Amino acid sequence: MTDATGLARAALAAFASGETGDAERYIGADYANLESSDRSTARGPAEFRETVQWMHRSFADIRYDEIAILADDRQAIAWVVMHATHIAPFLGIPADQRKVAVEQVHLFRVEEGRLTGHRAVRDDLRLLLMIGARVTRPDGAPLAVHQR
Repeated sequence: MTDATGLARAALAAFASGETGDAERYIGADYANLESSDRSTARGPAEFRETVQWMHRSFADIRYDEIAILADDRQAIAWVVMHATHIAPFLGIPADQRKVAVEQVHLFRVEEGRLTGHRAVRDDLRLLLMIGARVTRPDGAPLAVHQR
């Protein structure tokens, strides 16, 4: 597999299933996930596996509905909706089996037939609100946030 669209789909499929045994097939040795720098210094397939496991510790039934993938020979941009069930604490928020659905855009860099970089634009505030986080103003009053 060397096309960027296929590589992006392989990564998203692994995130959904939790199966990363063949990550070396689509993740380069120097893969850098800029979204995990707050919790990991790993790179390459090890970082990818670590991040997939991190998500699967808190969420089950993960799936990605593909809205669009734009790609050329150096990158892939995947616009998806992530669906999951919150099954264990995530960022300190206790689980209560809530279902979530949040839009995400994943930007993958491709070199020599493998993914070598990842950035994401996610609706993390919506995800946190969906799993029960409460946001307050500096005076302690709840912040009203439109929910779909």
